[in-house]
Amino acid sequence: ILSNPNNVTLAADYRSRPWSNVEARIEGDDVEMELEDANSFHVGLEYFAAAGDNVMPLRVGFYTAPTPDVDVNEDQISFNVVTAGIGLIMGSVILDGSFEYMFGSFVGDKVDNADVDFNLSDFRITVGGVIHFGK
Repeated sequence: ILSNPNNVTLAADYRSRPWSNVEARIEGDDVEMELEDANSFHVGLEYFAAAGDNVMPLRVGFYTAPTPDVDVNEDQISFNVVTAGIGLIMGSVILDGSFEYMFGSFVGDKVDNADVDFNLSDFRITVGGVIHFGK
């Protein structure tokens, strides 16, 4: 399937966000907020499809998106994100499009002695372009 394995890049990283080391207070209140670490894991794959002088980068990825907050059950609020993108490089013109789909759920405050479940589903599309003038 792959005509040139040098056209494939696989990347992964771990992002450390030690929010538990931060002292946070609500202004005018003596209550200290305890924050959770919001460390995340990212993985992605990019393939460069070439046709003559034109190149089309194809990308897919996934990452976790934890927050420093907890829900009413003291579980950390965290989301998952799936990404994909496509580009087109034609000489001095570069076009790029991508999308992100974030999803997750958490338990909010109680209403009439019942938990309220919050489900997040967020979709983002980004389009961009660059034109290089000169050499």
